[in-house]
Amino acid sequence: MTDQRVITVYYDGVCNLCSGIVNTMNTSSKRNMFVPIDVSDGALPAGLTKEAVLRDVHVVDAEGKMRVGVDGVLTILEQYPRLHTLARIGRVPGIHALAAGIYRIIERSRYWIFGRKNV
Repeated sequence: MTDQRVITVYYDGVCNLCSGIVNTMNTSSKRNMFVPIDVSDGALPAGLTKEAVLRDVHVVDAEGKMRVGVDGVLTILEQYPRLHTLARIGRVPGIHALAAGIYRIIERSRYWIFGRKNV
């Protein structure tokens, strides 16, 4: 059975963490279901700015719904059988708030922690 769903991931290609996650997606068995778009290289759809994507990953799920930040990350994780349960736990209200807080800390310090590509 072939999975026909396509998930578009708008990400900060300068960020080593973000690029590493996309590289992992690109080499996984699910690579054909993702369309990664580096905000520094790709065109963005109407209503989405480069600044917004640099602040938060934006994921358009298979149904066309925009998922931002931690919800975008959880949408990606849900596609992998080994990570699906983790993503479901991450959507539980109290845990979701904690995950969103951790996401925000990483988002604000990602270049310092993981570095950035020279452009």
